[in-house]
Amino acid sequence: MKFLIKFTMIYICIFMIIGCGKSNDKNEEGIFTDAKGKPGGHDLQVVYANADTFFRYLELKSVSRNGDIVSSWEIMDFSGAQLKQMKEEFNAASSKLLVEYNCVEKTTRTIRSQGYSGEMASGDLLDDSPGNASSIAWVSVRPNTVGDTSLKSLCKLTQSNASAPVAPAAPTPVVTASVPAAPTQASATPAAPVVDNTQFSPSFDCAKVSNSMEKMICGDRQLSALDVKLSQTYSNALSTAQDKQKLKSEQITWIKQARTCADVACVQQSLQQRINQLNSIK
Repeated sequence: MKFLIKFTMIYICIFMIIGCGKSNDKNEEGIFTDAKGKPGGHDLQVVYANADTFFRYLELKSVSRNGDIVSSWEIMDFSGAQLKQMKEEFNAASSKLLVEYNCVEKTTRTIRSQGYSGEMASGDLLDDSPGNASSIAWVSVRPNTVGDTSLKSLCKLTQSNASAPVAPAAPTPVVTASVPAAPTQASATPAAPVVDNTQFSPSFDCAKVSNSMEKMICGDRQLSALDVKLSQTYSNALSTAQDKQKLKSEQITWIKQARTCADVACVQQSLQQRINQLNSIK
């Protein structure tokens, strides 16, 4: 589970939410070309290449679609500083992620993660962490990110498998009697938006924040509410847990990973996923 959380956080925060630099050059069909100097093949499509961090590929032979949902295995091949970090923490040189995209709602979620000791998902299988799809939330894919490019590429490749749209019925003409136009009146001044000025606070003291994640929670009403809910959920789970030390250790691991979030959307996703995980504990 630690491996799944690690790579899910990296995947969401970097690819889907904030992006991570430029992708490879597209060909005339808008499909990305192979990365120079890296293993490739007709079954792989490169969607991101950076020798200092990692290369990311779509495994085309695994692509499938059911209605609006398209899924694909994606390979993350680590390089540079990112490779060093993954080797030190997990002895991993690459990973495979099973990712789903909703082509209509423009959302995504990662439902499985595998870690490998070698490049391009080769070598020893270090970890295989299937998630509980029913408890994994969908998150929005921001435009002009690598995740957006991946979504568009997969949805385009599988478009013929989608349900054919139903043509709308032609509108029925309506005949009405001519009515004199009412005198023009000045537009009414729109009502001012209602602002909620009530106080809010998370489960911790905002005067003692020590990292960017806590600062984002203290400055956002919705994040604060999620933080309070998480604190209550964790307390309930801890009170009934058979192995309390294990649950405490897992919570510390989650906190360390959540603090890698770079923006509000990532923090929100992380909080909600942890709440779902704790609620699933029997």
